Amino acid sequence: MKHKAKGTVSGDGETTLPEPPRLRKQLLALSLRSKLRLPWRLLKDPEVPLPAKLLIPLGGAYLAMPFDLIPDFIPVLGQLDDLLLLFLGLGLFLRLCPEPVLRRHVEALQAEEEGRR
Repeated sequence: MKHKAKGTVSGDGETTLPEPPRLRKQLLALSLRSKLRLPWRLLKDPEVPLPAKLLIPLGGAYLAMPFDLIPDFIPVLGQLDDLLLLFLGLGLFLRLCPEPVLRRHVEALQAEEEGRR
């Protein structure tokens, strides 16, 4: 999801930023079920680079390890660091996936959702 923000300069010299990319809106519009299926589909795609694919098992290994950055016996904070790293890892995984591949999978999931309705 590489997107370069190109602003336009109005007559008074102010820069106006464009709308968020369409792909981001499509991702947000997916159902929870489709959002959970997206990483699995991307992991199986041969066009996704290996470094991106390695983030998912590394994140799972971190969650399974008996030690954490913040120990789990500390109420709330112990679980929040796990969630934070999980979301950051998934976000990085999506950013490392080539945009055309990500777009193809998001559109396929949208089509499947439409077919179920």
